[in-house]
Amino acid sequence: MPASILIPVLVSPLITNLFGFLRSLIESDFELISGVNEEFERLSNILSTILDVLKDAEVKQLHQEAIRNWLRKLKDVAYDIEDFFDECATDAAIRRSTEILKPSSRCNNVKVFITGSVPKFLGCKPSSSSCRTIAKRIEKFIKKINEITELRKNFPLESRVNADFCQSDMKQSRKTSSYLSAQVYGRDQDKKYIVNLLKGISEDGNNCQGGDIFVCPIVGIGGLGKTTLAKMVYHDEMIVKLYKIRLWISVSENFRQESLCKAILESSGDESARNLDSLDVLESRLRKLLDGKRFLIILDDVWNEDQVKWDVFMSSLRCGAKGSSIVITARSATAAPRMSTTAYHPGMLSEEDCWSLFKHHASFSAEDETTYPKLEEIGRGIVKRCGGIPLAAIALGGLLHGGTNEKQWLFVESSELWELEDHKFNAILPALQLSYNHLPSNSKQCFVFCSVFPKNHKLVKEELIYLWMANGFLQSKAGGILHPEDIGNKVFEDLSLRSFFQDFKTDEEGNIIQCKMHDLIHDLACSAMRDECLVLRSDGGKGSTLGIANSNGTTHMSVVDSSVGSLLPENSPRLRTLIQLQQHTPIISISSLEAIFSNLKRLRALDMRCTDLSTIPNSVNKLKHLRYLNLSFTSIAMLPNEHFCSLINLHTLKLSECHDLICLPQEMRKLTNLRHLDIKGCYKLTQMPKDMGKLIFLQTLSLFIVGEETGCGITELKDLHHLKGELVIKGLEHVKNSADAGNSNLVEKQYLESIKLYWSSSRAGTEEEEVGEALQPHSNIKKLHIEGYRGTKFPQWIGTGVSLRLPNLVKISLNNCHCEHLPPLNELPNLKFLEICYMISVVQWINKDFYHHPISGQLVSFFPSLEVLDIHHMYNLEKFSSPLPSSLSSLRSSSSLLKKKPRGGQGQVLAFPNLKKLNIVCCPKLIESISLPSSLKELDIRNSHEMVVLKCFENLPSCLSHLKIVGIPNLVSFTMDAAEEKGKLSSLTYLKIKACPKLETLPNEFFEIFSSLTRIKIIRCSELIKLPEGMQNLSSLKILWIEDCRGLKSLNSGMQHLTTLEELRICDCPELEFLSEDFQNLISLQNLELEGLPKITDLPPIAIFRSGGSSKQPISTVLPTLTRMTINNCSGLTRLPEWLSYRTSLEELEILDCMNCKLLPDGLQRHTSLTFLTIQNCHPDLYKRCEKDKGDYWHKIAHIKHLSIEK
Repeated sequence: MPASILIPVLVSPLITNLFGFLRSLIESDFELISGVNEEFERLSNILSTILDVLKDAEVKQLHQEAIRNWLRKLKDVAYDIEDFFDECATDAAIRRSTEILKPSSRCNNVKVFITGSVPKFLGCKPSSSSCRTIAKRIEKFIKKINEITELRKNFPLESRVNADFCQSDMKQSRKTSSYLSAQVYGRDQDKKYIVNLLKGISEDGNNCQGGDIFVCPIVGIGGLGKTTLAKMVYHDEMIVKLYKIRLWISVSENFRQESLCKAILESSGDESARNLDSLDVLESRLRKLLDGKRFLIILDDVWNEDQVKWDVFMSSLRCGAKGSSIVITARSATAAPRMSTTAYHPGMLSEEDCWSLFKHHASFSAEDETTYPKLEEIGRGIVKRCGGIPLAAIALGGLLHGGTNEKQWLFVESSELWELEDHKFNAILPALQLSYNHLPSNSKQCFVFCSVFPKNHKLVKEELIYLWMANGFLQSKAGGILHPEDIGNKVFEDLSLRSFFQDFKTDEEGNIIQCKMHDLIHDLACSAMRDECLVLRSDGGKGSTLGIANSNGTTHMSVVDSSVGSLLPENSPRLRTLIQLQQHTPIISISSLEAIFSNLKRLRALDMRCTDLSTIPNSVNKLKHLRYLNLSFTSIAMLPNEHFCSLINLHTLKLSECHDLICLPQEMRKLTNLRHLDIKGCYKLTQMPKDMGKLIFLQTLSLFIVGEETGCGITELKDLHHLKGELVIKGLEHVKNSADAGNSNLVEKQYLESIKLYWSSSRAGTEEEEVGEALQPHSNIKKLHIEGYRGTKFPQWIGTGVSLRLPNLVKISLNNCHCEHLPPLNELPNLKFLEICYMISVVQWINKDFYHHPISGQLVSFFPSLEVLDIHHMYNLEKFSSPLPSSLSSLRSSSSLLKKKPRGGQGQVLAFPNLKKLNIVCCPKLIESISLPSSLKELDIRNSHEMVVLKCFENLPSCLSHLKIVGIPNLVSFTMDAAEEKGKLSSLTYLKIKACPKLETLPNEFFEIFSSLTRIKIIRCSELIKLPEGMQNLSSLKILWIEDCRGLKSLNSGMQHLTTLEELRICDCPELEFLSEDFQNLISLQNLELEGLPKITDLPPIAIFRSGGSSKQPISTVLPTLTRMTINNCSGLTRLPEWLSYRTSLEELEILDCMNCKLLPDGLQRHTSLTFLTIQNCHPDLYKRCEKDKGDYWHKIAHIKHLSIEK
């Protein structure tokens, strides 16, 4: 952030919290302050005086550096006071936890609840000496505060009430939808221009892709929308088709070869790359990824201007296919490599586009323009101030989101910030500053804290809120009933609506779980916290830091690189947050950890995830203030019992995926303020510590294990009323009886969304059923998983009437249960996902009970919302339905609407009207499927009876897009009569037929009906002799795989019509004697793989390609787009065809295990585009001909860059 933007020092939330805490102590007459009442009262009065003018000071500091310095001094003292009171509160809580164990303790009735940064209240009277110590410390603080207060007299400060712009006025905001969807205005022409460049056509039609890699820089000031434009290009339909590989990399300042290679590999899905430190290994993997492939890489937010670094990076990418491209977004054209084309500079948005963008983020509709004409006038004035910069319009639209108060809009339009000399020519700075200045105080604190993370970091919403809690940013108002988590969610939503966050990632239910910050927004946060936040990272191998150099004033720190463990400051007395961000790297040793515990005693939040830690030293008990501890993905086996459990302030403990963790601390009940315990993926845990039920503030308990003889019983769940999210209960076979199960009180846990119930061994069926009956969850539950249940019938709460008991269920999984019948789940109005598997006692599913309402007896909807039905490993399931009532005997859902009238009633019946995906896997006795609804898009049948396939083929829905038939051992052929009657299935694009060993043929109508296929894979069909006629109908086919079809003797002559085919793979077809002569018409083929074809002697017969006759096609036009060709284990092949010499597009050629291949094409030296040639395990004569400097072929292949010839 440029130095010209003035971000105020933020002190008021800290002083407000301190003052509120002191007043609560004084007014409640707690014993803690007995003997020091006077000191507390004096300190409270001083803080009250300061609070009166603090808002005014925070505003006026923008123009007076002296006031800014005064606020810094005040903030330092406030931190010290807060730490002192927190220490006192912690000591009191520890005394209480000790005293409460004594039967005669006078503290028995005193409750303690410490949250945030300052305790709510305390208990147990301190000793006289402790009172004197407290009094002396308070006197020192009073002296310091008085000195600061005296300095205030030098400034003309006034009292301000309700100074926060949005805390009062924004209450008038209209209710609107939650999060705005991404909306782009005014960039269509910019996108079109760049897409045309990448297609190789500039505006005048010339080819722009000369050179090795085409580089297109998008250059402009911050906030102009460069990243948005790059995203539009990246997701453009033409670009998706053009590039085999597309990768998006966020760069920022971190332009190191190792980091870039890792980022590219990780973007491609290679998660193991993050563990690699060897540059040679990284570059080798990168070459393997990109070799011979046309790729597009977006490098977003590049700052590097060092051309040497660019040269090194570009050299590692030159293994790609011709036409590979890089798009760079940067603020300067000098941040692009020297071989770049002329930088593209997007223009400012037009005023009308800027107005549309502003309206979108302000939630100001066309109807509002009519209702509030004055606001439109003011709003257009604000938009003029934005100067056509999208981020400015977004920020100010977010600031005014949902508001219709005219004074607010006028305030923004006429703010003095627009007139500051440094801002006159850059609208983004005052726009961002206005948005920040008018955040509520607690939102400001939470926002600026985000500067502890580096640019482009993915912020996980849940973790961010827990970190805000740990630092005391989420204090509720006096008398407030909201939990800190609730306040945090509101703050996150507020910051999102005001566009401080972007690039949201959601879960399957649409809830935001992750986001990012625009780099300018991040700069804004850094400017506000430049004295307090530090990001530690190494630079080019040399230890250095980004942030402030003086760690003594640092309160929040993150460690980015593995090489900076030694850079951790030995003494950072004010440090409250330490976050380790490098994943899977042994970054901090035990000795470093000891140093942290000894020197950083004020830590509130410590995140050591993904380190190589295997133990935690006892000195952890020195971290009295610790609220948040993350040890996930470490090798810790256990935590020190007594020392760890003295961390009484701890509210978040994350131990997920600690695969070596064998037990939790036995004294865990002492962690009375614990709110979040995440132990999912801790597979070696066998029981919970005793008295877990005393942790009554728990909201997150990802796993609960019922102990057998020792450990925790299920009744410990009884008083955990605040549990939220998902609860997994294992070891239910250890529940003694239904009374204990009922005492778990699951039915009262209204905040849980998901419950998973696991039994791992059997007992008496009746007792099992009684226990299951007592485990009924609350009606708010959305997801239910039952596994290993040994009762013969399901509990009543999931039986008839389930829609009344559990109306909110969205997802159900029934796994390995011994029940004979499935529950009538069709009633559930919101059920979208249903999985039924490994239920060996179930013979039929769906009986007459499914169709009747439990009260009225009337017919009801049949799975009205179900989208995914997954039935697998149901070894004894024979049919889906028993005999139905006569009115439903002809149940069909091809139109999704059953038009039969129900008995005794009126209306129609819906059956699976929204089903999109059906999986039937390992159901060998199932001979009939459900009638496929017209909504179905994906059908997957595996390892099942052939009758299921044939029945499904009788009624394939017209919108089906994916069809997989795998592992049907007795399937001989398909019947297409019913499909023919319906006509072409124009939506089917993907077909996979695999492991059908008796399949002899595909009907001739097959490809006529499935004419829209883009991908076909036929694998391990050993009796298939030939492909069906009608391939000429496949006008959209791009990928054709034929593998392990050992009876296949020839390809279909219709191959000549596959003009869109891009990839052809024919493998392990030993009887295939010749390839079709129509290969020359495969004008789009890019990748050809031939493997395990011993009877092939030519590729294809050379004669058909030789020019001279009028009927022959010129040899130079055969397979004109071929870029990669692999020939493997074709023992009958003696030479490569001459037409390969004319393939100027060919870039990669592999000849492997062709024992009789002796000759290469004569004109191979003409292959200037050929970059890779691999010859391995071929005829000895070929090796002699290719011998370096000696062989006949050497002059033909010497120019090839990557040449590998191995015997």
